[in-house]
Amino acid sequence: EEFSDNETDCIHFKSIEHKDCPLVKKKVRANTIISGYYIRTESINPLVCHLSVIAQTDVAGKIPAWIVNKISQSAPNEWIRNLYKGCEIIRKRNKK
Repeated sequence: EEFSDNETDCIHFKSIEHKDCPLVKKKVRANTIISGYYIRTESINPLVCHLSVIAQTDVAGKIPAWIVNKISQSAPNEWIRNLYKGCEIIRKRNKK
C-alpha cells in the first residue's frame, strides 16, 4: 500500500523558534520533536476515516513525572477534538 494517495492526508508538526515568542524564564516550554496525523478515508458515504496519531515531545523542564503522565493521558483526546474543529472550519469554508 502506498503511503500517500488521493484518500490520504498527512499533517506534520514540529517545534520552531521565533523571535516574537522568546523563551520565558521560570516557564517550561515543551519541544515537539515530531507530531502528526495520518488520515485515510475508508469510505465516503458514510464518511469513515482511519486516524493514526504520532507524538514525541521533550517536556524539557523539572516537572514531576506524575504531572507529565496525567497530562500525556488526556492530551491526545484534546488534539483530536482540535483536529475535528479545524476540519469543520475548513468544510464550512469550502461550502461557500
